[in-house]
Amino acid sequence: MLRCYITYALCVVFLLFYHTSVDGQKEATSFAQEYAHIASVIKSKNLSALLQAHYYWRNPDGSLPSAQEVESVWKANFEAVKAYSSVQFVVESREAKENAVLVTVRRSVFYTLNGSDEEQIEVVRSQDRWEHHKEGWYLVYTESLPGSVTGHFVSNAPPSLQSPRLAALARALKAGTPTALTSFWREAQGKTPLIEPVEGSPHSRLVTYLWRGKQGTYSVQVKGGLPSTSAKPMARLPNSDVWYYSERLPANARYAYSLWVTEPLRKPTPNGKGYQMALAETYPPDPLNYRVFNDSPYVELPEAPKSEWLTVKSNGIKGRLSREVLTSKLLKEARTVTVYTPPNYDKDSTTCRLLILLDGEDYQNLIPAPTILDNLSTAKRIPPVVALLVHSQGTRFRDLRCSHDFADFIAEELVVWAKGHYRIAAGAESVTIGGLSLGGLAAGYCALKHNQVFGNVISQSGAFWYGCLKTVGWRSSSQAHCLQEQGFGWSAGNWNR
Repeated sequence: MLRCYITYALCVVFLLFYHTSVDGQKEATSFAQEYAHIASVIKSKNLSALLQAHYYWRNPDGSLPSAQEVESVWKANFEAVKAYSSVQFVVESREAKENAVLVTVRRSVFYTLNGSDEEQIEVVRSQDRWEHHKEGWYLVYTESLPGSVTGHFVSNAPPSLQSPRLAALARALKAGTPTALTSFWREAQGKTPLIEPVEGSPHSRLVTYLWRGKQGTYSVQVKGGLPSTSAKPMARLPNSDVWYYSERLPANARYAYSLWVTEPLRKPTPNGKGYQMALAETYPPDPLNYRVFNDSPYVELPEAPKSEWLTVKSNGIKGRLSREVLTSKLLKEARTVTVYTPPNYDKDSTTCRLLILLDGEDYQNLIPAPTILDNLSTAKRIPPVVALLVHSQGTRFRDLRCSHDFADFIAEELVVWAKGHYRIAAGAESVTIGGLSLGGLAAGYCALKHNQVFGNVISQSGAFWYGCLKTVGWRSSSQAHCLQEQGFGWSAGNWNR
């Protein structure tokens, strides 16, 4: 995501930055001086110089951005980048048009991000449109061309072997022990990642992920762990099929991860008469890890908190589940809701709080909400609660991306229905709405739009990045309608409504 953000910001400088008052027809010149000046501003991260420059930035719809938007994009971009080591522009070709010149340019940018020592690289080709006006030449539009490359440099030297088990394997291989690899993989089956103690740090563990490569395996990466902001490249143990990555983690960690494997695969030739080998990135399950949650392998270190609320208690009290179908006038469709009523519920005498959970299917499978409520009730940690688990039923992306209609349905129809069928305490403070990911975003949106109805929000990993789509330049994406139409999300550190 950050790499896309920086790429966009570097494009924006073309659209907003340069105005020069060169006289005469510029078609015959190279524009080298202008691009050199742009490069110097980027490399120096000179925000004030950027903001003081004249610009003529035309959005696809013909509108102009605000000065605040320009400043916000570039301030965030410069804060994310630790240093630009090199910024270069090479003009490949020019084509004169009426009152304009189309310049094909290749820019190479080398930089490091804050918190990282890896040097990033972006090589981007674009076609820039320069227009001549009475005040001079303006760079008014840039369009990316095929052939762009992004990535980072990784040292060719293999990392040091932190894992004692891998170090022992390396010694056995060097000594020529014939059964070393076979024994290693047999021992690893169902026992990965390897979990080993860290000397001098009793509350840490060394976690080593493994992958058994084959001839032609190009790269293997791990996504997950702490932190999980970027994929972590595995290394191959010399003279073996062992790919590995080790990291030191707190002994109380519990998390899911995934593997990204790039290796040769057969695919049909364009004419369909044969096959050819091509590199393909795949996302396989970890065949050596038998722990799976929501289709992803996971790690549970020895000091991870026990999940006492997630398991059914044989001696616990239990609520009741029922399925209801409501006809929504606002949505013009039928909506399915799973209703949880608390243990020993009596409509005539039990006054309850109301909990509404979006993505209702997930709150019965991925997160066992009924079991959690049963256990909390058994432990007398919560008052009686009626929970409505609202099924997504195939309209998740329509409903949970800050939809006005869906928010109105929840507040004006579903809550009203619940209060008519169950004994719900009065006041917004007695009503909670929750969800995960996009459901967490929608829960916040519903509560903000109808704060007289909802007094509490549970947002589990809410997708508030959704509000950054406009900031990173995805104006043309259909996914950005939440920002363009509703204007809700997290942007530049502030709530916007």
